[in-house]
Amino acid sequence: MTLALLAAALLSCNKTEKVGSGEVTVNYTVAMPMTKASLGNGEAVNYVWYALYRADGSLVQEFPLQPFAAGSAICPVTMVRDQSYSVVFVAQHYEVEGDVKTPAYAVDAATGVLKMPQTAKANSDNYDVFCYVDEVVDYQGATGAKPVTLTRKVAQVNYFCTSEDAAAAATLGMTPTASGIVLTGVPESYDIIADQPSHNTVTVTYEKADLTGDANLLGTAYCLAGDNLTKAELKLYKGDELTTTIDVENLPVETNKRTNITGAIMTGTVDYQISLEADVDETINH
Repeated sequence: MTLALLAAALLSCNKTEKVGSGEVTVNYTVAMPMTKASLGNGEAVNYVWYALYRADGSLVQEFPLQPFAAGSAICPVTMVRDQSYSVVFVAQHYEVEGDVKTPAYAVDAATGVLKMPQTAKANSDNYDVFCYVDEVVDYQGATGAKPVTLTRKVAQVNYFCTSEDAAAAATLGMTPTASGIVLTGVPESYDIIADQPSHNTVTVTYEKADLTGDANLLGTAYCLAGDNLTKAELKLYKGDELTTTIDVENLPVETNKRTNITGAIMTGTVDYQISLEADVDETINH
């Protein structure tokens, strides 16, 4: 009976730790904050990419994608005792076609760098992205679940018309049905481990897409945030006809904040105001 109990105890240990190897697996419970905002709450996010890096930044292992279920995912990571690591998580939208999953933002696993797409789609939440880095120093083999809350790593640019502008546009038959956006001065990448956007910038074209929902919303786009955008251009369409183009220079953007361009955009003399608004995040507990 004593030998049987000893064997059972050893079997139980093997569920979390490879005896004698110094390797222990931690199940990270990855959750995404829900944003109390009228635009964008992360619902388009459907997979978590994650990887393990040594303290010097070199890649140890890139793990299989984990799907979200009810706003969270379980991400197992095996580490060696007395070693230091960075565990990197990226939650975003993937287009799924058969067995092929294509992310909105490509991730260079070797360097831990997130790349800004140079073409995207306007008026889509698919370009929202959330990240987290868990810095593990001299890992001592903690087991069980470890909760992680991701944070948004993009800015959101929104164009709103006033109610008076919308009414005037309707009277004149100018109510737009679609819009496109071009942003210049967007960081070309984001170093996830260093939490640093690239100093190199690109121009991102957000292709024409239908306007739906908020009657005063004329266009929206997500982008990586560094210094101010050098230029933002809104194109309004009625059917296939381009009806209005609005350029804004030196536009402020910040990570996890909304830049709102609001005013009489479609009719009369172009008049608008720019505001930078912080999102309020509420962590989902599972």
